[in-house]
Amino acid sequence: MKVEYQAARSLFVRVVGEYTSHWQDSLRDDSRTNDPILIRDPNRPLRARAAGLSNQSLQVDWLVSYTPSPGTVVYAGYGTSLAEADAFAFRSVRRLGDGLFVKVSYLIRM
Repeated sequence: MKVEYQAARSLFVRVVGEYTSHWQDSLRDDSRTNDPILIRDPNRPLRARAAGLSNQSLQVDWLVSYTPSPGTVVYAGYGTSLAEADAFAFRSVRRLGDGLFVKVSYLIRM
């Protein structure tokens, strides 16, 4: 999802959100039993892959741009990465990382 808003010619705001949900099952014997493939081990049988490997993440980025005059621009941005255990639950969301930046560009005229 991407939302852009331009209040005036000199002010620009953009918000981008991305939600990713990924689930991976064990390797299975599709031709006969559809059971998970097991690896032979003297102590106990092991699955070939972790059963029900699941990953849900949400990334949100904000960008504000201000151009008071041609050649002069100020950028400010913020981004955050979040993760959760259940897909689309939004109950146990935990923060993984944040980022903040500011950039100022000025054109020197001679």
